[in-house]
Amino acid sequence: MPTLDDAPTLPTLGAVKGQDSLLVSDKDGAGGTKVKRIPSALVNHGFTHGWLFNFDNSTIAATTGHAATNFDVYTFDANDRVDRVMVICTEAFTGTGLGAAVVDVGANTQDPNGYIAAASVFALGHVENSGTKLATAADVVGGYDNPTDADTLRISFDPDAANATLTAGQFVVLANIVNPTHFKDCLDPQ
Repeated sequence: MPTLDDAPTLPTLGAVKGQDSLLVSDKDGAGGTKVKRIPSALVNHGFTHGWLFNFDNSTIAATTGHAATNFDVYTFDANDRVDRVMVICTEAFTGTGLGAAVVDVGANTQDPNGYIAAASVFALGHVENSGTKLATAADVVGGYDNPTDADTLRISFDPDAANATLTAGQFVVLANIVNPTHFKDCLDPQ
């Protein structure tokens, strides 16, 4: 098994795919190891958080006829700032009577589609910052949304067909949530 000292002798990749893994040392980690695996999609595209949803997700399947489903996936800290959110449809959603399927992303109690508004997951593709909180003229370089402390990041999936039986589909939500306090002592002082 190669070590980090062997890195110069290892083969070089011509490209990095989103599902390739990078290893990090988790400063807050506990237990047997602080080494964690993260998908390169987060680092390569400048995101801090990510969530993946499949058509057969147990929460989606438990709703009557696969009705709109909400997922509160992250609780905001008072210092959190959100500056980028992307929805990527990696496999188009299909199912009985299904004519469309959309994803909304936002701060639950403030604007549940403020980051992503009605991103289609009915065909392969991606949507970034389409909600009013991140896509308005006020969103200038360096602009961000500062959600309320203890609010949650809500991802909503809504297929349009009543009593749809989903047979395929997957989407990924990536978010860049910057907390200035997490940068304290991240580099050696000069």
